[in-house]
Amino acid sequence: MLFLTGIFIFLLSTTQLSAQKYSEESVEELTAPVFITLGLGVNHTGILSLGLQAPVAEKIAIFADAGLGGWGFKFGVGAGYFPKSALKGPGLNLAYYTAGGTGNTSVDVDTKNGSTPVVLNRTGTLNFTYSQNWRFGKKGRFSLIAGYAIPIGDKHSSYDTLGAELDDEGKFTMGIIHPDGLILGLKFLIGVGRQ
Repeated sequence: MLFLTGIFIFLLSTTQLSAQKYSEESVEELTAPVFITLGLGVNHTGILSLGLQAPVAEKIAIFADAGLGGWGFKFGVGAGYFPKSALKGPGLNLAYYTAGGTGNTSVDVDTKNGSTPVVLNRTGTLNFTYSQNWRFGKKGRFSLIAGYAIPIGDKHSSYDTLGAELDDEGKFTMGIIHPDGLILGLKFLIGVGRQ
């Protein structure tokens, strides 16, 4: 349902009529600088993230960002298609993210009978997101993001319970912190260079 709502909003926002004429300002937007991105989110690029985004064509931008979340350090690369402009309006994004896990260190997951040590392994997701971008000052942008992350590979092999079994409560906790599922986020984009 969330996916269909996102598609509906995307289609609605791309069909809006605009009275803005082709001007010098819109020409400048095509030669925009690279943006430094600062992000916050739930299951986006961790809870906090830092990255780069660069328009490579009038309606296409590429990005890379890194952050820290519930599954450890997270890094992703992707591309976005923006029907109006790579610098404003709605966009559809596709990205690959990898979350590093905890390495050889275990974390305690609460269960009904206490806690169970669990090692979080490196895992990847394919992220499909819708973003809505607005201008923020002369060189800034603000973006709201929503979407869904699909796990790559078997979700249950992305962690080891060190020989113990997780009960339903433990499995529920692992399902919540696993980096797949609903994505919600926001980004501040700060233009660097001549604009």
